[in-house]
Amino acid sequence: MMDKLKLFLIISLTVASLDSLAQNVGARPFVFGHDKDIPLAASVIGAPDFLFMDWDVDGDKDMLTTGRGGISLIENIGSKKKPKFNNVFEHEQVLLKDARVGRFFSVIRHSGVKTQQNLTSFIAFERHRQISDAGKKQLGLHMFIPVRLKGKTTWEVIKAFDLKGKPVQNFLDCWISPTIDVADLNGDGKEDLIVGTSHPRIAQPSLDFAAGFNNPQASWNANASRLYIMYNRSTADSLIFDEPQVIEADHSPVSPYGFPYPIAFDMDKDGLTDLIVGQHKPGIMYFRNTGTKEQPEFSFAGLLAGQNKAPILSILAIHPRFADLDGDGNEELLASTYFGCVDNILMFKQQNGGWVQQGPLMMAGDQNSPVMPPGIGTIEPVDWDGDGDTDLVVGSEPAAPKVIINTGSNAKPVWAIPEPLKFVDGSPVEYYSIERGLGSVWGPMEWYFERVLPRLADWDGDGIRDMLTGSMGLRQLLLKGRLVKGELRFEKPVVFEIDGEPLAAAHRVQPAVIDLNADGHLDLIAMDERNVLKLWPGNGTNKLEQSQTFLDYNGKPLQIKTRILDIGHGRSSFTMADWDLDGKPDLLVYHAFDRKRGGIFYYRASDKPMQFEKPIKLSNQISFHNGGISLSDWDGDGYLDIFTGGDNGHIRKHAVPRGKLFLLSGKDLPLPPAIRKPEPTTVKIKH
Repeated sequence: MMDKLKLFLIISLTVASLDSLAQNVGARPFVFGHDKDIPLAASVIGAPDFLFMDWDVDGDKDMLTTGRGGISLIENIGSKKKPKFNNVFEHEQVLLKDARVGRFFSVIRHSGVKTQQNLTSFIAFERHRQISDAGKKQLGLHMFIPVRLKGKTTWEVIKAFDLKGKPVQNFLDCWISPTIDVADLNGDGKEDLIVGTSHPRIAQPSLDFAAGFNNPQASWNANASRLYIMYNRSTADSLIFDEPQVIEADHSPVSPYGFPYPIAFDMDKDGLTDLIVGQHKPGIMYFRNTGTKEQPEFSFAGLLAGQNKAPILSILAIHPRFADLDGDGNEELLASTYFGCVDNILMFKQQNGGWVQQGPLMMAGDQNSPVMPPGIGTIEPVDWDGDGDTDLVVGSEPAAPKVIINTGSNAKPVWAIPEPLKFVDGSPVEYYSIERGLGSVWGPMEWYFERVLPRLADWDGDGIRDMLTGSMGLRQLLLKGRLVKGELRFEKPVVFEIDGEPLAAAHRVQPAVIDLNADGHLDLIAMDERNVLKLWPGNGTNKLEQSQTFLDYNGKPLQIKTRILDIGHGRSSFTMADWDLDGKPDLLVYHAFDRKRGGIFYYRASDKPMQFEKPIKLSNQISFHNGGISLSDWDGDGYLDIFTGGDNGHIRKHAVPRGKLFLLSGKDLPLPPAIRKPEPTTVKIKH
C-alpha cells in the first residue's frame, strides 16, 4: 500500500513539475528577417474598423482605426503618390481611449453643433460586450471632438439626443455595435447618419445565439440586416438626430446579407450621394441615388466590378472605404474582410469601368517584424520550392491559405511576402463553409467564412501532395493536388464521406494524417461532432471507412473539452508522431479556446491499441483560437520542434512576443522528444 502511495506521489509531483516548466516554454515568433515593406497588419492594434484622413496635416492620408475602446493612428510615412504606413509593431499611437467608442466609427465635419466649430471629429455608437448581449442594453451615440493646443490633443465628448430630448437609443438589437457613415442627404448643410445593423434577434428568433449548430440553417433569416437614415436636427447647443428611417431601394428595404457595411460615396459623380454596401458574402452592392439633394431615392445598380467588368467576388474585400491615397485626385476603393480579421487591406483603382486590384496596403518593415498571414494562422511546414529549407503553408480565416517562401535558410530565415495558394485554373484558393457544410455556429454572420487548417500529405498515393483541412461547417475537406507547369495547385475541395453521407466532424479542427493501421493508406484523425477523437481509415479517396474511437487513460472515449462544449465546438488540433521512439505513434493536442486549461499536451501511446496515457502539458496556450500544431526538425538538431499559429488575442496582453506564427524548440520542452538522426524532417513538395 505504501509503495503505491509513493508511486502516486512521485507521479503527481512529476506532473506538477512539468506543468510548472510548461509555464516557461518560450514561443518564438517567425519574423520577416528583412527591412523591405510588408503588408499592413492592422489587427495587431485591434482594428475592426478603419478610415483615412490627414490627421497630422502633412498632405497625405493617414489610417485611423477603432479597437479596444478607442481610436488609434497608423501614420502614412510614404510619399503623396505612394502610400506607406508606419510599422504597427513599433509605432502604435493611441489617440483616444474611451469605452464609448464601439467597433465602428465615421468622420463627421458638419454636425451643426457650435462646440465642434467644424473640427474634423468622430462619431460612434457604443458596443455590446458579447455577441449574446443583443437586446439587453441600449447603445449610446457620441461625437468625439479633438481639441489640439500646443501639440497636445484633448477630447470633448458630446452625447447625441433624439427630438424628445432623450439619449439616442435605437439599436438595442444589433451584433456588437452598429456600423455608421455620414453624408448630407437633405441639403441642409448638416451631415446625417447612415446606420447599418444586423438585427440578430430577427435573424435568429430563438434568441439562443450561443446554441451553435443546434440552430438549424432553416431557422436563420440571412437578410435581417437593415440600413437607416437618421436626419441631423442638431442645434448650436445640442447634437440631435431624428428617429431612424429604413432605407429602401426599388421600394423594398435594403437587406444586406448577414451584416452591413454602408458607405456614402458619389459613384457616378452626379453630385448625389450613392450607397456602397458591403455584406458578409462576396459582392459589394451599389445603390444609385436617383432622387435629389433634398430627397434621396435609391435603386440597386449591381455589384462593384473588378477587371473585365466582372463583380469583385472575394470574401477578402467586403468591408469598403474610399480615399485618395496616391494623390491623383481620384479616390481608391480600400477593402478588407470582416471586422474580426482586418489584416490585409486591398487597394483597388478605378480603370475602364471597373476596380482593378493593386495589392495590399504596405507598411515599413524591419528585421524583427512578425510574419502575419490574414486571420487566424495555422502552419504546415514544407519545402515548397525544393531548395532544401523549410517554407510555411499557412491556413487562415477566411479561407484564403497562403505559402510563405523562405528565401534564406533555416539557420537564418528570410521570408517573402505571403502568396495565395492556387486552384488548378490559377485563381487564388478561396472557398466558403456554407457551400460544403453547415456554415458556421454563428449563422449567416459567418456562413461565407471558412477556416483553412492545412495538412499536406500524399493522400491518394500519386506522388503529389494533397491538402486536407478541417472546416467551420462540421466537415473535413480534401483538396487534391495537381502539378501545373511544375507548380503545385489544388482542385476544389470535396467533403470526406462515410457510406455516402458527409463525415460529421467538429468544426475548426486541424486533422492528423498518418497511416495508423499500416495498410499502406493514410488515415484521417479528427474529432466527431461531440469532440470525441476518432480515426477514420482511408483508402486514397474521399470515401472513408467507419470510425474507430481513441480512448483516454481511463479507457473512456477521449473527448477534447473546450470552454464551450456544445455540438461541433471543436477548435482544437492534433498531430501524431512517435515522440519517444518506442515504436508507437503518440498524440500531441493543441487544446484551444480555453484560457485556463488550454495549451499543448503530449499523450503517450499506452500498450493498449488506440489508447493513451494521462496527458502531460508541454506548453501554455499561446493563442485563444485554434493555432494548429505541426512537427518538423527546424534546426536539424535531432529534436522535433513544434510549429503553431493563432489569432491576435495574445497581442493585446503581451503574454508572449507579438506575432501569429510561432516555433517552440523541441529540446526546450518539459518532456523533449527522443533525439533522432540530425536531419530535416520537413515534407518536400514534389515538382
